[in-house]
Amino acid sequence: MESAFIVIVLAALFLDPTKSALITNQIPLYPGQMVPKGRECSSSGPISGKIHINDHRFRNELVYVSRWNIIFKDEETQGNLQADHYMTPRCRDSLFRLVVNVGNKWPGTMVRVVEAWEDPATSEHESDSLHYEGRALDLTTSDVDTTKCGALGGLAVDSGFDWVNYIDDHIHASCKKTGPRPCLWNQFRCSSGGCIPIIWHCDGFKDCEDNSDESNCNNVSRSGGLGDFVGSGGGCFPFHARVY
Repeated sequence: MESAFIVIVLAALFLDPTKSALITNQIPLYPGQMVPKGRECSSSGPISGKIHINDHRFRNELVYVSRWNIIFKDEETQGNLQADHYMTPRCRDSLFRLVVNVGNKWPGTMVRVVEAWEDPATSEHESDSLHYEGRALDLTTSDVDTTKCGALGGLAVDSGFDWVNYIDDHIHASCKKTGPRPCLWNQFRCSSGGCIPIIWHCDGFKDCEDNSDESNCNNVSRSGGLGDFVGSGGGCFPFHARVY
């Protein structure tokens, strides 16, 4: 009986689709701390060139991110263009992991993007800022609670950002220029590229650029216990990482 209980517990741990998204290090950063230690360009690489709004790189290298459980400050707008929504696929994938991590640590709390890509024509960042390539994000929690910054920084590290810095009242996180990371076993690969948490697959919200996460959903349902996600092969997975 005892061995059967152990098997059930282990199975729950390995089948829970949120476990590898919420890495358990969760070591808070202290103000001014950089992870890894050292200059940003040593970890995320130097800027290779500023991306202007009319540049072909803007269309080819950046993706537009809009999700109901991510708050965007939208401080810099040009007409209908929302600059803070644009970033590289690698940063987007790390941001999506951070959304799940933050929701698990502080239920009901969302990630707030203060800045992402910045238009070089209007921004006052340093000339070598990775914001100009959409490879840097400035982040807080949705409640703008500065006491959470240290823990948020630790979660950003756990979420795969290549360099994280706790700066005053926000977290600065940046990414290498290389492409998106390979999807984890508990993530869904969008046909347009990029990874989203598997629990966002067939949830009624468009998360992939091409809406492939909401296609062919006939074999996916949510029955069983409250808050459970039922895969096409059967079996219930906890749905607690969803941020409502």
